[in-house]
Amino acid sequence: MGSLADALRSLLERSHQLNPRDVPRVAREEAARAGLHDAEIMLVDREQRALLPFDDRSGGDSELAVEGTLAGESFRNTEPRVERADDDRSTIWVPLLDGTDRLGVFGVTVRSAGVDTATRDAMTFAALVAELVVTKHAYTDVIELARRTTEMDIGAEMRWSMLPPLQFAAPGVSIAGILEPAYDVAGDTFDYALNDTRMHVAMFDAVGHGLPSARLANLAVGGYRHARRAGRSLVEACRVIDDVLIDQFSESWFVTGVLGVLDVATGGFEWVVAGHPPPLRLRPNGAIEMLECAPALPFGLGGQPPVPSQVQLDPGDRVFFYSDGITESRTSGGEFFGEERTMEWLARYALSEPSAAEALRRFTAALLDHLDGGGLRDDATVLLLCWDGPPAS
Repeated sequence: MGSLADALRSLLERSHQLNPRDVPRVAREEAARAGLHDAEIMLVDREQRALLPFDDRSGGDSELAVEGTLAGESFRNTEPRVERADDDRSTIWVPLLDGTDRLGVFGVTVRSAGVDTATRDAMTFAALVAELVVTKHAYTDVIELARRTTEMDIGAEMRWSMLPPLQFAAPGVSIAGILEPAYDVAGDTFDYALNDTRMHVAMFDAVGHGLPSARLANLAVGGYRHARRAGRSLVEACRVIDDVLIDQFSESWFVTGVLGVLDVATGGFEWVVAGHPPPLRLRPNGAIEMLECAPALPFGLGGQPPVPSQVQLDPGDRVFFYSDGITESRTSGGEFFGEERTMEWLARYALSEPSAAEALRRFTAALLDHLDGGGLRDDATVLLLCWDGPPAS
């Protein structure tokens, strides 16, 4: 048996020309050199309800639920979990993280006598495995397909291809988002970028359904990124988005949206609203307030650009963005989820969960539970922006 350093060095050397399908096998071989046996890569599915085996072996282990399993607990809490099979062997589950974005979990079997050291080694090894999964994803479909439980429609393919990672964190700020229904979403989307000390955020909801709605949303995101990367203000970005939509679509097609910029150094937050539900401010004491903004027409209708609003956030404040598919979702009996229930669930999860991503996962699970299996009739998207205070210099 070699050392952890030997295993990591060998995995890096083999990774440069590694066929993506062979990542599980090579990771398993190199982990064993460090005393981490039977290594398994489990990737979370697009709905974040199951951990699916990314395995090169036919008849690999079956999926594991995110709820009710040790592997799922490791994923939810982003912490190691150990299960002692007997006096001699233990199974360790550790999170697979791309930064703070949760990809799944990494499982190994070790000798119980050295489980503490093995757990630290597994965390280190899993960090490199996660980087491999992310980098190889750009060159293959096998990793994306390993994260699916059903076929994805074309609109959703377009949507996921333009999304940033679902979670990101840096000193002073973190952000997380979720799209539902994961395999059929089309017109709802979000985007963000941290540029120096400015966190840019946006949420869009394109009218309609399916492929036309997905095309409309993609164009809105493209216009937004173009304006953002050109250093345009929020008002100027609104004009760019409006112009490009009018140029490419008829007046019957439009996109609602919210654009915002957080100064991570000071907590100053500026935002505009174009025909979209305004964001909510969640205070550390549980209070929730709506961030009102002067009303404006959706993008694509040629109206006057929205007038920006500003607020000073306090450390620990969170800003919650959502599409109307959240509040307007309803049971077969016609009972809406509604704004009141949205705020109730936010108070329950957004302020109690250890991470923004887990808070949103639980929130959307509560939304789907409310529908009693009836499913969503419209796209439903949530985004949570958290400001922890000025980063340490």
